[in-house]
Amino acid sequence: MKYFFLIAGLIFVVHAGRAQQFLQLEKRGSLKTYRYYTGDEIAFMLDGQWYRRTIDGLDVDRGWLKFGDGTVPISGIMQIRLLDPSVAVSLSNLVWAFGAGWLVFSAIDGLVTGTYEQRGLTVPPTAAATGGILRLFHKPKKRIGERWRLRMLDLTMPAGQ
Repeated sequence: MKYFFLIAGLIFVVHAGRAQQFLQLEKRGSLKTYRYYTGDEIAFMLDGQWYRRTIDGLDVDRGWLKFGDGTVPISGIMQIRLLDPSVAVSLSNLVWAFGAGWLVFSAIDGLVTGTYEQRGLTVPPTAAATGGILRLFHKPKKRIGERWRLRMLDLTMPAGQ
């Protein structure tokens, strides 16, 4: 118990130290934001070319992202591709797996009993179509402009006088 406060304090200091400077992608009129910290991977479009890099540092004063092979101004970034899978992609994968499972078990049932049911042939294509429709709602690219804004924030507290 005597080490509890020491460990809790160290965790707080390490966690708070990481959260001082970050790149934030925010939607106009919404509280939804995506934050990128040092060490996070980011996919962005610069001059019509897609890049996928790990952020090594942020120069908040000049507005530059630092990578292992150079720096990029955030004003030059045209689009951001979200790398985390959305709910629509996860749900469509589950629906496709359900359809494939239904097809396999219907085929096994048909081989064992010698008869094939109509729903054994209609459920898998319906599941595939539903999964494809769900994928249409997945929008991984965010275009920087009127709706989406990219900015750097520095929440470092100044030292006391």
